[in-house]
Amino acid sequence: MVAGDLSLTLTVRDRKKRKKPKTLDRLTTANYHHTVASASTMPSVKQAPVIERLHHLMQEAAAVAAAVRDNAQDDGEPLDPAELIDLIADYQIVLDLLDEAFNVEPAQSNGACSIG
Repeated sequence: MVAGDLSLTLTVRDRKKRKKPKTLDRLTTANYHHTVASASTMPSVKQAPVIERLHHLMQEAAAVAAAVRDNAQDDGEPLDPAELIDLIADYQIVLDLLDEAFNVEPAQSNGACSIG
């Protein structure tokens, strides 16, 4: 662990400067998805259940993160800096993968199939 990395991470994520996140209910999220989907393409039959599962896992992750926060506040013990860095790295992997999925070149739909 490099001290500079931790310092930067904690500065960027300074709890006192952050606003409390708004909680989105399923209806709000569904309305957002409908608005975005109407401006773009709907997920494929293959992709839709995978995306729905990821939404579910992200909601679970947010609930567990809230429990970690609550425990830290209740115990008066801040989260271990090494744990924070590991969790942020895991989160960044998810963001990078989603960014790659978003930036895939659309397939040509001329009826021809390419193999290989």
